[in-house]
Amino acid sequence: MQREFRGKHKLSNLDGKSVGGEEPLRFLFRRLVRGKDRVQLDTTGLSCHSDLHFELCLANKPVIIDKNASTVYIPSKEAKSEYKVKPYARKEDETAMKIVTPVRILHGNITPPACNFIHRVPAVIFSSGGFTGNLFHEFNEIIIPLFLTCHHFRSRIQFVITDFKPWWVEKYSRVLSHLSSHDVINPVENGSVHCSPGAVLGLRYHDNLALNYTEIPGGYSMLDFKQFLRESYMLKMKHVSEMKRQRPVLMHLSRRETRKFLNEDKIVEMMEALGFQVIVAMPNQTSNLDTFFGLVNSCSVIVGAHGMVLALQMQCSCQPRQ
Repeated sequence: MQREFRGKHKLSNLDGKSVGGEEPLRFLFRRLVRGKDRVQLDTTGLSCHSDLHFELCLANKPVIIDKNASTVYIPSKEAKSEYKVKPYARKEDETAMKIVTPVRILHGNITPPACNFIHRVPAVIFSSGGFTGNLFHEFNEIIIPLFLTCHHFRSRIQFVITDFKPWWVEKYSRVLSHLSSHDVINPVENGSVHCSPGAVLGLRYHDNLALNYTEIPGGYSMLDFKQFLRESYMLKMKHVSEMKRQRPVLMHLSRRETRKFLNEDKIVEMMEALGFQVIVAMPNQTSNLDTFFGLVNSCSVIVGAHGMVLALQMQCSCQPRQ
């Protein structure tokens, strides 16, 4: 939901009260921090955490996002402070971070621009830069961190994506729409000033393709994420035992550049001789995830080199082996 508003900064839900009878926003934000970070959030309304792999800033009070999302204003009575965040969860990798645009945060006694649009839900700002285009990195640095950061908001958030790539947004439209019931904002194309009752800048990250039950926000495991993906892509098979076929289906993930099998033809022949119905999946097939994940979900076995197969094991009903 968004409505046009021109004038002074009047934002809905400023006091952190619940929207539509749901859990108050301040508690949803608190779930993303612990210890001194939570104390800072409760005290000042702004908390920034820097880790080896990611940066994350939370604002549980009104924010104003400028026309290209390069600056986020958080007015308050405190002294002016400034932060810069690159909202992509691979902070330790200089190559990836070179193509991630930083977002500046201005907090305190400042004069922000006037709102063009006012929103009733918090903004989640992240980048679709970095190593997008690689399925492993898309899941590792964006999709899993998005789930960890946003799932407990129950779709009551709006994504603002920097380094916006239309093809990436289309590719993951099912995931994005399952996490948010609002349209994605491309800040550069939109060209307006957006105001929200709070904001998350950056995404939580645990480890490579990891969801650790005890880590922030707490309570999520890989099984929860697999269920989320099954719901997002409407996948039917939950376990390989549900498949009723004479010949089990084996998907062989073919690569054309790095880590490719030099004797791929012989590998496929051997698999067929062992009784499998073999599907050779080419790299370009991953561009349409609706079709591709449905195919993955129908397989009994997946064979592939390190990388993509690790990502695919989160969607399939089989037990992949590398």
